Amino acid sequence: MSLVFLFISCTNTKENISYTGSSQFSDIRYLELESKRKQLIQKVKNDAEDIEKLRLSNEVNTIIASQLKKGKFISQRTSSQKNKYYDFASSLLDYLRNISESSSSIQKEVRTEISVEPEAGYITQYIVFTKYETENKKMHWKSYNYGMTLPIKTYMFRVVGRKSIHVEPVVIWDNPSILTINVKDL
Repeated sequence: MSLVFLFISCTNTKENISYTGSSQFSDIRYLELESKRKQLIQKVKNDAEDIEKLRLSNEVNTIIASQLKKGKFISQRTSSQKNKYYDFASSLLDYLRNISESSSSIQKEVRTEISVEPEAGYITQYIVFTKYETENKKMHWKSYNYGMTLPIKTYMFRVVGRKSIHVEPVVIWDNPSILTINVKDL
């Protein structure tokens, strides 16, 4: 039922979208994620009395919109069903949902408890998400230590292993912000 609704919504847009192969899948995924983003940000705006909660929600919302725009651009030019921008937007939507459902006020800085599974001596680093998007090759990653205090923001965390690197967007907002980054075969 929801796929039919999304397909109908997509056919009523003024945009020129191709419906062949995996492009159709990508267009439907875009519309699905965009719809969730709009609903959640509207919920936060309607319910938010906490200025920090509203500021963080707007920051996450802006990043999600940017990732969806990039994802749509890529999906219209490739036939791959795998789209890292949609994956990032999807994971950030989970954070936005949690923020919108939170009844507690948000502090400006919070204690973090971010761990890596399985534990194998990986190097964990972070950078503010907006710097990650704009600095490209000149990124200055900071070392992360379990239990450190960070300002509420959206970050990109990376876990460096012997074979490869795992990168994941993380919104630091809850006190304490607890997260386990699951990596396989690094």
